[in-house]
Amino acid sequence: TFSKWIADTTSGRHRALYDVASERAKDGDECLRRVLGAYALHNPALGYTQGMSFIVAMLLLYTEPEEAFGEARAPAACAACAASSAAGPCACAAPAPAASASSVRRLVVRSLTRTRFCAGLLVNLLDKSLLKSMFAMDHERMQQYWEVYDALLAKRLPKLHAHLTELGISPNQYLMDWFFTVFSRTVPLELSSMLWDHFLMEGDSFLFRAALGIVKFIEPKLMVVRS
Repeated sequence: TFSKWIADTTSGRHRALYDVASERAKDGDECLRRVLGAYALHNPALGYTQGMSFIVAMLLLYTEPEEAFGEARAPAACAACAASSAAGPCACAAPAPAASASSVRRLVVRSLTRTRFCAGLLVNLLDKSLLKSMFAMDHERMQQYWEVYDALLAKRLPKLHAHLTELGISPNQYLMDWFFTVFSRTVPLELSSMLWDHFLMEGDSFLFRAALGIVKFIEPKLMVVRS
C-alpha cells in the first residue's frame, strides 16, 4: 500500500517498537495486556481497537517503574516507616534477597503502579478529540480531518498535492495508519519518540504538521512515482 511504501522510504530497516519494549521491560507483554484490559473495562463501549497496542507500547517504554515511581511512592510499608520515629533510612528501601517475599511484593506493586499510570495516560490520550474520533471510527469527524489536511497539503506543497491527486491517492490512505498510532508504527523509534514529545506538548494540531513534514521530506521520491 501507499502507506507501507512511505514507511519503507522514510525508515528503511529499523528495530520494531515491540522488540525495543521487550528488551527494556521483561514484563512488557504482560503490562501491555493489563493496560489494554484496564482501558476496555474503563470504556466497554469502545473496548480494544487495533492500533491501541502501539500507543500503549510507547507509553510503557518511558514509564519504567524503578525510574518513574520510587520506593517512597510504591509500597504502603514505606509510608509506615516514614511515619515511625525510628532513625535511619527506610527499611523497606533496603536491598532484599531476590527470593524474599518482600522483594516479590515490591516488584508486584511497582508493576501494578506502572499499569495504573499507563492506563491513566491512555485514557487521557484517547479523550483527545482526534484520537477519540479515530478509535471510535467517527467517519464524519474523520472526513473533516482529512479535508483539513488536504487543504494544508494543497497550500504548502501544491505540486505534490496535484501529483497525488492525479494518482488517485487521498490523505486517508496514509493518515489513518499515521494518526491511529501517532506515528509509532510508521517511522523509526528514535523519530517517533521526538514526534511524541511534541504531540504531548502541542496536541492534535501537531499531527498535521508532522504529516506534512514527512511528505515534504520525501517529496522528491514521491514526485517520480507514476503508478
